[in-house]
Amino acid sequence: MKHILVASFVLFSLISSQSKSEEYAVWGWGAASCAFMLKNAQRNNGSLDSMNHEVLTGWVQGYISAMNVKSRKTIDSTTDTDGIIFELIKRCKAEPMSFIVYELDWIYENKLVLSR
Repeated sequence: MKHILVASFVLFSLISSQSKSEEYAVWGWGAASCAFMLKNAQRNNGSLDSMNHEVLTGWVQGYISAMNVKSRKTIDSTTDTDGIIFELIKRCKAEPMSFIVYELDWIYENKLVLSR
């Protein structure tokens, strides 16, 4: 009976640790909703104020760098951060109930030219 209990515990811990390795937490701007970003831009004549623009730009650069490390890919050097930010705003306007991180993931997978 003890062996079954121990085996069940070991099996459960293997399964739960595997699923935990696939989870991640998003902090900073990426955890914000598209609506939050658009509301900020709306108060500022359609663009983010300079402080929020700089913070978002830094967050996007860090997130893309982390994605490059994770996927062992790099973005083509002709891609600029401002273009990514404009595309992010465009996607958020189309999907205001989404989150910044989800739209940036879409941009990373579908719009950026990647190489190994």
